[in-house]
Amino acid sequence: MWKQAKEALETAGYTLKAGDEALLRLCAEYAEAGLLCECNLMDLPQELRHVCALRAIGAFFSTKQAFMPEDIENFPAEALERLKLGDTEVTFDVSGARQSAEQHMSVLVAGLLHYGRELAACCRRLPW
Repeated sequence: MWKQAKEALETAGYTLKAGDEALLRLCAEYAEAGLLCECNLMDLPQELRHVCALRAIGAFFSTKQAFMPEDIENFPAEALERLKLGDTEVTFDVSGARQSAEQHMSVLVAGLLHYGRELAACCRRLPW
């Protein structure tokens, strides 16, 4: 999962720094565990793999924003409108000329962290 997230980050123009790969792996594990719990599954189905990768990116940027904001200072979140992951493309509305770069990043992070809720609901296994 983390490799898909890494690919999407690089496609979006983010260059991984020293230690970012380990953080991205941790975020991917976090995103996968969250989806498995949310759907009450033991294994992640193929349909949710891209959701997991995008949520991992959201967790990655959220962590960076909270603890290492200088690492993402120059990342143009306001210019980022879409992420492409395989055959899936996600478009975010980060418009608004009056918003600061920090606000744009917050909108992007929120969108990524909550991406795929409807799809996860479709894959949910209900206990009997």
